[in-house]
Amino acid sequence: MSFLRDIPIRNKLTRIITITSSLALFLAFTSFAVFELTTSRQVMSKELLGIANIIGANCIAALEFDDRQPVEETLQSLKADLRVIAAAIYDEKGKIFVTYGKDEKAKSQIPKLAPLKVGVNYQNDFMEVSQPIFYKDKNLGTIYLQADLTSLYDRLKNYANISMMVLLVSFLITFLFSSHLKKLISEPIERLTKTVKTLGTGRLDIKAEVFSNDEVGILANAFNQMTDNLLKTTVSRDYVDNILRSMTDCLIVICPKGKIKSVNQSTLNLLKYEEGELLEQPIYKIFSDDEITIERLLTEKLLNEGIITNIENKFLEKNGKSIPILFSASVMRSANSDITGIVIVALDITLRKQTEETLIHAKDAAETANRTKSLFLANMSHEIRTPLNAILGYAQILLRRKDLDVEQRKSIETIDNSGKNLLELLNDILDISK
Repeated sequence: MSFLRDIPIRNKLTRIITITSSLALFLAFTSFAVFELTTSRQVMSKELLGIANIIGANCIAALEFDDRQPVEETLQSLKADLRVIAAAIYDEKGKIFVTYGKDEKAKSQIPKLAPLKVGVNYQNDFMEVSQPIFYKDKNLGTIYLQADLTSLYDRLKNYANISMMVLLVSFLITFLFSSHLKKLISEPIERLTKTVKTLGTGRLDIKAEVFSNDEVGILANAFNQMTDNLLKTTVSRDYVDNILRSMTDCLIVICPKGKIKSVNQSTLNLLKYEEGELLEQPIYKIFSDDEITIERLLTEKLLNEGIITNIENKFLEKNGKSIPILFSASVMRSANSDITGIVIVALDITLRKQTEETLIHAKDAAETANRTKSLFLANMSHEIRTPLNAILGYAQILLRRKDLDVEQRKSIETIDNSGKNLLELLNDILDISK
């Protein structure tokens, strides 16, 4: 960001706000689109794998007895799922046993032989799911599903178009807002800077230390020149007093011993004091910290560094109420480098602190809701799996009996397999819910 260093504050503020907000919106929309595509494809693949497992389990008996009609009826149930455009059941040799397609074009895209790759495979505009059908460790065949991804891509295109429109509108609003904001923030500083520069041109041979290249640095230098060269006359003192009273932020001038020498009207309005009640009073009277802390901050640290910036503290009103502030301070020196005073500029940050507290409460509420959701999912997981485990347990007990005929054993095995498939499907649903 070095290219912004020497740009005036009025332009710096507009550029930073516009660029930052636009970049943040662009990254947010891009992240959302990538997340939406990835999540949608993962959810869709899990759902199709679950459907494939259920259909495969329902086709076990028909594949064993080479009965195509039940398989065709089972595949016809896929009409209810608009995503599935084609499906096929292959026998153990990999040849087509039964096919399903919403139209002839969809049927023509079904592979003639069972796919070698098991699981999920993505093509241009569709998703392929293939799963082997096992029964008693015997491979009876393969189920193949083909789902259309066109609607998913169309939805992402709509998201992209909407995002671009929102980005453009947000860019315009941000630019207008920052243009208005720069007038509220930078123009008072610029007016004060021009005034101070005019007052500080009495001794051109004296150079003050430069801390920055923007208007704030010019302001600090101008104050040094002003106090060194113009406070010696009555006219200069009047100029200084007028500048102090015209500032919108709190401005306090103290002597090297820590007593208040001058305050502007903004300070009096904030602290509810009259000017005579503060002049010649120790500076720690208006700070919430104790005398030792304030003295160490405004003497040791300030004398070593020459300037301190963005220090958080609290002012005390006349009635004892504390006000959060952000203040900076700078040392004023004479031509002989002797310290003549300290300038303190403070900003009331009450609104900022209230906003921070609101955000903390919102964060705590969100974390509580998340813990409640996790507890609910854990309880639901237990309540759903318990009856299924009972069914599977009793099925296993029945399968151990020796007096079952072939038909009874096959029926119980069907119950056991269906229960396992249903349990796996419920596990997938609960994983998606989490």
